[in-house]
Amino acid sequence: MKKIYKKEEGVSPVIATILMVAITVVLAATVWLLVSGYMGGGGGTQITGSFATKEMVGANKWKLTFSQFQPDTNITTVKISISDGSNTYPVTGWTYNSVNNWTATFNNNPSFKVYYHDLAGNGVINSGDYLLLTGLSSGTYTVTILDSNGNQICTTSFTA
Repeated sequence: MKKIYKKEEGVSPVIATILMVAITVVLAATVWLLVSGYMGGGGGTQITGSFATKEMVGANKWKLTFSQFQPDTNITTVKISISDGSNTYPVTGWTYNSVNNWTATFNNNPSFKVYYHDLAGNGVINSGDYLLLTGLSSGTYTVTILDSNGNQICTTSFTA
């Protein structure tokens, strides 16, 4: 026959509390790791790119050639600014002119033009595509490209 013990004890209340807290922490960490992959990470993938070359191509005209941008980036989704050393002017008002050719202005001055030449015609900044800046007076200029969140992608300077 079996003996039945009248005095049966479980886990002490202190150990039970510690176990419950530990299990809760582990479960919360597991759920957070699973869910954090679905939350926005502050604007997506960081855009990278650079200027490959810069050269004067005529009186008051400068050609700034791009290297490949990653991921694929359209000229209208980045912010371009041009600084003359004392002021910084945003490039605004992109308009599609003709085959693979976009135009914008800066400094609210129609004589200052920025042309974007999309050589592949795919709407994406590729290696070899270039900006042509016209109407520049003499001085030192800095061209900066930012993503939509204001993070700097690339910059270059030249003296006209």
